[in-house]
Amino acid sequence: MIEVVYPNLCPNCGGPITSTRAILGLLCERCVPKYDTNGLPSKTVPDRGERVVDAYSRLIGTNSLLGLWDNYIEISEYNKLVGFFKQVTGLEPRSLQRYWLFRMARGESFALSAPTGMGKTTTLMVYAVYSALARKNVLFVVPTASLRDQIQSRLKQLYGSEAVHNVRVVTSTYMNRNVDEIRAFEPELVILDDADAFLKSGKSTDKLVEVLGFSVEAYRNAIELVRLKSLALLSKKNKEEQEEIRKKIEQLSRELTNTQDVAQLLVASATLRPKGAKQRALRELLNFDVSTVQLYTRNVVDAFTKRSLREVLETLKERTLVLVSRDRGKNGIREAKELAESLGLRVGLAVSGRRFLDKLSRGEYDVLIGSASQYGVAVRGIDEPNMIYNVVFYGVPKLRFRVEDYLNNPLNSIKTLVGLNKLSTNEISEFLRLSNGELTAIRLALKNNSQLTGKLGQLAERARALKEEALEALSSEVKGSLLIGFTVFRKVEGNVIVEVPDHVTYLQGSGRASRLTPFGLTLGLSLTIVDDDLIYELLLKRLRSLNVSVNPVEWERLDYRELKEKMRESREKRGKEVEIKTALLVVESPVKARTISRLFGKSTSRTISGVRVYETIIPVEEDSYYLVNVVATKGHLTDLTTDSVGLYGIETDGSRIRMHYSWLKRCLKCGRTFASSSDSCPYCGSADIISSEKVAKVLRRLSIEVDEVLIATDPDVEGEKIAFDVANVVAFYNTNVRRIKYHEVTKQGIISALRSPRTIDMGSVYAHFVRRAEDRIVGFKVSNVLKDELSDANNGSGRVQGPVLKWIAKRYEDYVRNKGYVGLVNLGDVRFRVFLGKEKKERLRIIVRKLDETMTVIGPKPPFTTDQLLEEASKTFGWNPSQIMRLAQDLFETGLITYHRTDSSHVSSYGIEIARNYLASNDLLSEFQPRQWGGPGTHEAIRPTSPVDAKTLNDQVLVNPVFNRLTTAHLKLYDLIFRRFIASQMRPATARIAKYEVEFDGLERRVVEIVTEARGGFVSVYPLKTGRLEEGEFEVPVRVSLGSAIQLLDYPEVVRLMKEYRIGRPSTYVRTIQAIMRHGYVIESKRAKKLIITRKGMRAYRVLESKFPELLEESTTARLLDALDKVAQGVASPEDFIRSSVASYFESVLPNDGYEYV
Repeated sequence: MIEVVYPNLCPNCGGPITSTRAILGLLCERCVPKYDTNGLPSKTVPDRGERVVDAYSRLIGTNSLLGLWDNYIEISEYNKLVGFFKQVTGLEPRSLQRYWLFRMARGESFALSAPTGMGKTTTLMVYAVYSALARKNVLFVVPTASLRDQIQSRLKQLYGSEAVHNVRVVTSTYMNRNVDEIRAFEPELVILDDADAFLKSGKSTDKLVEVLGFSVEAYRNAIELVRLKSLALLSKKNKEEQEEIRKKIEQLSRELTNTQDVAQLLVASATLRPKGAKQRALRELLNFDVSTVQLYTRNVVDAFTKRSLREVLETLKERTLVLVSRDRGKNGIREAKELAESLGLRVGLAVSGRRFLDKLSRGEYDVLIGSASQYGVAVRGIDEPNMIYNVVFYGVPKLRFRVEDYLNNPLNSIKTLVGLNKLSTNEISEFLRLSNGELTAIRLALKNNSQLTGKLGQLAERARALKEEALEALSSEVKGSLLIGFTVFRKVEGNVIVEVPDHVTYLQGSGRASRLTPFGLTLGLSLTIVDDDLIYELLLKRLRSLNVSVNPVEWERLDYRELKEKMRESREKRGKEVEIKTALLVVESPVKARTISRLFGKSTSRTISGVRVYETIIPVEEDSYYLVNVVATKGHLTDLTTDSVGLYGIETDGSRIRMHYSWLKRCLKCGRTFASSSDSCPYCGSADIISSEKVAKVLRRLSIEVDEVLIATDPDVEGEKIAFDVANVVAFYNTNVRRIKYHEVTKQGIISALRSPRTIDMGSVYAHFVRRAEDRIVGFKVSNVLKDELSDANNGSGRVQGPVLKWIAKRYEDYVRNKGYVGLVNLGDVRFRVFLGKEKKERLRIIVRKLDETMTVIGPKPPFTTDQLLEEASKTFGWNPSQIMRLAQDLFETGLITYHRTDSSHVSSYGIEIARNYLASNDLLSEFQPRQWGGPGTHEAIRPTSPVDAKTLNDQVLVNPVFNRLTTAHLKLYDLIFRRFIASQMRPATARIAKYEVEFDGLERRVVEIVTEARGGFVSVYPLKTGRLEEGEFEVPVRVSLGSAIQLLDYPEVVRLMKEYRIGRPSTYVRTIQAIMRHGYVIESKRAKKLIITRKGMRAYRVLESKFPELLEESTTARLLDALDKVAQGVASPEDFIRSSVASYFESVLPNDGYEYV
């Protein structure tokens, strides 16, 4: 049995614990020497903290309860709150509500992300009452007076008058105007129903900070921290000044962490992004984004008609909410009211105040009429599912602006001019970096025709010029209506107006008919009386872009009587069941975490102990969602320790093998990583280090909040080992741990992975253990010998590095033995390299004879594998493998390409569809020829994840924040990958190939084939290199340089050899070359990009050749890798390998050399 010993991982005593116990969610042997497994909580824990409670009962009687005490207090408070929720509502809290309740019980401040009608307001009110009964002052802030009255009434319904004794419900306007009064109330809990009112300006943010109880000093420090972080991102200062900025940031962050007690803040809704300095300072104070994820869960039949409102109401008759489009104004509301009354219907108006809601609740209205406005009481303030079955939009909901007001925002001017092809997207960059406050300042300056100073003043003048340019362009371009994006420009009575569909109002308004009840989500009807076909079409497109399932049907085709009966049943018997599960999604890279969080719309984030946690909602099925917290491990959490334990961290005891792993640490001074219990860097001695243990603690904190833990690390052996570590870290707090794998960071890739969770592949984990054991035993011993022989600490070698070093050394020796002069000869557009020998020649007599010329069909190459990409990109751009793989990693994590470490050329059916769509959109469908390129393997080939070419991607870089990290180099590599893939799915080309014999002045005779012409098929996307030679005898000049008949190896050749001899893997190609260069064994020539062995490298090679010859043999390494593959496949025993294979390898490769080892 192989087990890992982790340091400091026991949840109670903080001591070491084995993976055998940790993975089962148990405590260490010191805390609980023996478990009765029959008495353990179930593996899939039905409720949070069950194992904490179990551990408490085991430890409390033995006085050994230590670190779990705080966890037990949290769980106890959570259970009390859940019990209270059940008591006052009579309902069992749903998964999402339990997630909120746990964080509330912890006293956390956070934003509640959930679809409309999922019980968010109920949860907040229950917690408000619970806190008030605990003698806490509660401030409940809502946007309108009508909502204020409604919340006050519902609080009383929950728990009587006692419930509101310590609760003040006020509007945001009242709070802004009466800050001193509110501050004197000293709220300990603040609930913001709509935080946008406090994010619009710095002054309103000031007031919120004051009400929450932050000191002036803490607020100033937070603003300074924002300034320093911006400076750190933009600074081009020297290394010392950057280090000074970093230390100031750390100091201020620590001071803010230790700030005084303030009110708990819960945010129910926030749509604005906090971009201004003060708004970002608020984020630093609270450690979370004051914004919420938007998701709209609906059980609504969407319909449309062009019939009159009279005809519609004659059919519906009752339980109907009519929302009048804002462009119809008060006259439209009055017209609708008079029309409904003329039909004998009881009509009410949704206006400010509580009275109309009371009458609606008592059933005194058949029809309620209000304005289709985002913040209107009719759209947001009604929760009466039994009284509202139907929502009728009298006119498509839309927003209308004067074009002059619309263009006061410089981003709108730019968007308009780009849409009219009057402006390059390069003009956008300087404005995209502006905060909301700065954009507002420019907008007001343009509106009021006032001046700004400094750089903002310069940008304001540029914005003014852009506005005038846009106005002039629109004046000439707009005849009737003009569409740019989702914006419609219309000429009305000689003036241009702007209209956009109001999708928020549509979703919020239609949601009044679909609410969450004990029976599920009620069914409702949303009927739009279409008065503008174009705006309605744009509305539907906008909704679908937000992943809202909306497929409207014609009203005339609906059987309303049947639908009405279904709506009644959904309220009285069974509605639509909507499942929202909560999960912790663990990835490796922070970039990937951010990308995933943005794939499904707007996300939000919080920071825990310096670790960024993203929150987003992912639709898995039509009625099933995940609310996920996405966290990056930043690579491996642990590695085999360098502490003096056993043989290089490995202990063997009978049938058991123990491998001691330590937290990975990184020195902030020298940048090197190490794995030991030491708190100082073993290389430079600095104590300024960071440890992965911090990430582990955050993972534990988050895992107890959620239903399950989903580990989404890279789909390879390294990713599997990280997954194993994560599972051991979190299992005590949440044993519902599953592994998900995806090969592209796209919506489809993530959703598909979530639908097919699996267990951790222990075969791959064991293969990693065996490889690390072998690396450590061989590597450390060889390193010790090399250090002594070369008198240099920076030495090492291993199973793959040895053969690679041998190749480079031998090639260099051959190069030296065959030195002479080399000539470069140009014949037409073809260049030849000719070895001249020891004689230097200025001119050569060359004879060219054409032997043959044929027309042939040439098929495209398959899409790239890792080695092919490294070779082609190196040859095309002159980049080294490290740079290529770093760029490819960025492209993968940004969601642009599939996984880039692969030896498969296979293309999935989805990939083939991408090629088909691209070719169809570029009038090349006739050239489409789908190919799978072999059967499926572990991974696909490297391909794009969408039919977006490099030119289109370049246009998106400046306007899409997901792509703001992409550079010209990224785009070049993406273009290479994209074109190669598209070409692989196209017809063959027809080519003319000429065969020539070329004689070089008696030095050598060469037969060459040259493509002289290529047309049709894939060459329109991925051209073939063509050239021409003229027949005859020529005397041509030669560019002469010193060289050799034997060329030195370069990166692509080394990678090709590694693959040929089966001693490398896609994940190790680059690391191997990096390692021998890091030791100083090999350098790369600047111009020719050749690999040259150094004097130190040659000395190291001689030591290896004399003392460890088998370490240089390709066959030995290939056999070892084959054995590792068998371990991963489960057909070879990892224990036997460590005891026998590695031991015999150790004895044969590393004979007794007089050294002592521990």
